[in-house]
Amino acid sequence: GDCGLRHHRPRNTGAMDMSVCSREGYLTKQGYIRKNWKARWFVLRSNSLGYYKNKMSRKPISVVDMTKALEVEFDQSIQKENCFRIKLPHRTYYLCASNTEDCQNWVDVLKLKVQN
Repeated sequence: GDCGLRHHRPRNTGAMDMSVCSREGYLTKQGYIRKNWKARWFVLRSNSLGYYKNKMSRKPISVVDMTKALEVEFDQSIQKENCFRIKLPHRTYYLCASNTEDCQNWVDVLKLKVQN
């Protein structure tokens, strides 16, 4: 289990502990109020999914506590490709990846964080 990072980050090869599995990359996120789509730099560390204005930003716009997530699923309800949702008690995040493989990898690693 290498969290699907093998193709992107050679230094992460070898046995990775699934509990500390991390991932980062650009995803397009739907805004909560205005529903517009914006590219954000997402960083998953342990059970925190932070998103930033861009890769260079030091401070996250917000951080999602994945231990509170109810589900992570592919989402076809929006007329966009390679999308998935993270459902939390107070809101649902809609995110889109740049391609199918990237979307699959994000969903796989985020599903590991959902406490059933």
